[in-house]
Amino acid sequence: MQEWRTVTGDIKPEALDMASSPSTVYERRNIKEETYQEENAMQGTTETKTRWTYEEREMTPAEYAAAQTMQQIMQAISDSEMNMTMAIVDTTGMLATENVDTPAEEPPTDTPAEKPTEESPADTPAEEPTEEQTEGGTEDEQNV
Repeated sequence: MQEWRTVTGDIKPEALDMASSPSTVYERRNIKEETYQEENAMQGTTETKTRWTYEEREMTPAEYAAAQTMQQIMQAISDSEMNMTMAIVDTTGMLATENVDTPAEEPPTDTPAEKPTEESPADTPAEEPTEEQTEGGTEDEQNV
């Protein structure tokens, strides 16, 4: 398969030509009609003419068939990727809709703590003994 080359002709070409040669397929793209001015020196006039400019590449029928197969594979992959993307978008949309329809849970409100009550003597812990008390009693008791 040849690289694309720019060609100019007087006749509008077909985008795909498989008939003009049994051994060559001509593929063309970017076909554009151009007008240009041409001087006729003998008559001293200027004529407006049309020509066709396009890109063309040549390939064998086997190369063309392989290129078509590759193009179909790439299109199938692209379609598959598009379907997966659409499924993701649909799922995301459904989730977003569910979240909008579902009321949000109320955050817990801070309730003030109960007022402290006066403790009864039974509720108060006993005072910790001092160091003197744990080492054999008070000073008076040790002197006895």
